[in-house]
Parts: sequence; C-alpha cells; structure tokens
Amino acid sequence: MAQIGSQAEYAKRAGISRQAVSKAVKSGTIPLRPDGKIDFELADEARRRSANPARDPETEFLPEPTDADTSAPEDATYRSSRAERERIAAERDAMNLAKLKGELISRQDIADALVATGRKIRNKLDSLPNMADEVVAIVAGGGGARDVRQAITERVKALEQAIADALAKPGGEDDG
Repeated sequence: MAQIGSQAEYAKRAGISRQAVSKAVKSGTIPLRPDGKIDFELADEARRRSANPARDPETEFLPEPTDADTSAPEDATYRSSRAERERIAAERDAMNLAKLKGELISRQDIADALVATGRKIRNKLDSLPNMADEVVAIVAGGGGARDVRQAITERVKALEQAIADALAKPGGEDDG
C-alpha cells in the first residue's frame, strides 16, 4: 500500500527541507494527488528521475531503487559517464603529480636518448675496420695467429665495454 502524506511529512521522511518539497511541487517535479497529498513512492521516483547529482547534493541520499523500481536509463548513463570522467581526471592528476616529482619521462625524451645511444654504439662499431691496420702491423712485425687473436680479443672487449657504457648512460655526448 502506498504511503501518502503532506508535504511536511514527505520532507521529513525524505530528509530534505519543506521548502525543497514545495519548490519541487510548484515546478511539477513532484506530483500532487487530487486531494493535495503526496504519494511518497511516486515522489521518490520523480526526484530520482529529475536529479542531477552534480548540482543537487541532497539527491545523493535518495533511497536506492528496489527491483520493483525502474530507473530511467539516462540516469544510469549519466552516472556511469560521470564516474568515468572522474576516474580519468584522477588518473590525469596522478600522472601530472608523478611528472612534477620527476618520476615520469616523456616519450620524446626516451626516443632521443635511444637515438643518441644507438649512434654512440654505431660509432664504436664503425671503428672495427680500423683493426685491419693493427692486424697487418702484427703480421708485418713477425707476429703469428696468436698475436692477431690477442689484438682482436682486446679490441672486442674494448667495444663491449664502450657499448655497456653507452647503455648504462643513455643519450649524452659521445666520449670518443
């Protein structure tokens, strides 16, 4: 059986001011019965449909609809859209804070560092053909395969160290 009462009784039950109920009745948001009374269930549903949570904090405390109630689908869409917008804003704020703290690096900074590091490594590898001069000098000086192998091993270890240094300190100037 529907609960029916005066505007003051509905205001007390809904936890809102008498003036808010009167304003809603005058605007047509809350319908009145022919006898001037309010059907509480119809009034709750009418307030739920017309509520804009962004503008009316009182509407956040409306009773949750039961299975028998049917909320307007726009309300669910509005609330889910707003929740998504708020989540995105919070995520953006967290990223801005992390950036201000120096915890984030821009993609462009990373790309620039990778290019600079790649160039340093390439420059070191480009020096490999110069090793031919060392090999020729070893052979001309009477050195054998063992001496050539030792020279190549030393050059490769130096290149490995240069590459490791370039990767440990991305970007920056080439040390030569």
